[in-house]
Amino acid sequence: MNLPLKIALVARGIPSYVTAKEANISPNKLSRFVMEISFPNEQEKKVLSKILDKTVRELFPESKLGETSNAP
Repeated sequence: MNLPLKIALVARGIPSYVTAKEANISPNKLSRFVMEISFPNEQEKKVLSKILDKTVRELFPESKLGETSNAP
């Protein structure tokens, strides 16, 4: 689950379907982003970050599978 995105959506205090409409995506697609079933393209990331007043990096951290941190 993408917790930073979920937290930002809840903290906004507006139903997520409204946020999805503002971002010109379906509510189902936004839910799939939160559940990490599918992933947004760069344009969708930018739009969501602007609407949620967060940086793209805050909402979509790069430290996902395949990356190692401080491993030799």
